[in-house]
Amino acid sequence: MYRQRKWVPLLILILLSALILAACNDDPVEGVRSIELEDGALKEVYRVDEQIDFDNAFLLVTYTTGRVQRTKLTPNMVSGFSTDVPTNASTLTVQFAGFKIEWIYRVIGSSEAANSFRLNLTEGENRVIGVSCSGTENFPALGVMFEVVMTGMKLDYSLVPEDAVTVSADMNYSVNAEASSFKIVLWAKDGRTAMTDGALISFKIKKDGAEKAVLTLQRATVSDGDGDYTVPQSTIEII
Repeated sequence: MYRQRKWVPLLILILLSALILAACNDDPVEGVRSIELEDGALKEVYRVDEQIDFDNAFLLVTYTTGRVQRTKLTPNMVSGFSTDVPTNASTLTVQFAGFKIEWIYRVIGSSEAANSFRLNLTEGENRVIGVSCSGTENFPALGVMFEVVMTGMKLDYSLVPEDAVTVSADMNYSVNAEASSFKIVLWAKDGRTAMTDGALISFKIKKDGAEKAVLTLQRATVSDGDGDYTVPQSTIEII
């Protein structure tokens, strides 16, 4: 005769209780609410054959719980990117967790980059000479080097250095002064933020008594991190 095992219903009851307790203790599922590109993740201008710098490209992912996570951008998240030929406007797509971002970029050739960037000399009040740049919209300039040759004047080092030379807040610089010239090197502090049109550096000069003094900016090169390009010289006369 079949003998009922009394422990079977008890075991089922224990298992059901455990499942109910586990369900009550589960945390809410955290979903993705939105994504955005971190500043500097992608560039607006690329050179022919230049690739995305995935080592420094990140997404900011916002979850439904309000948490924001910095997530590394990977090649499999990006589609539609090509720098095979110059283009005025191309669109790539970034996809993550069902969300997507479209990014418009431009591809330029090396010769165009070399011809677009300019350094400009200006004279302000009290013999303050300013160096500014232009053409950065078409060229991602990360650093620039140039020589300033002076005829009938000299750099004013009678002031403390921080008063004699001022520089854009986003840039580091070095000055190597000689008798009638000095070399200036400027580069992005974070190594990846490109220059924008506007003032780069200014310095104060002293006139040596000559009727006409000449200041020439020459031997200038600009770098986008991959190559160096020659920049036309600039000259001004100081009366």
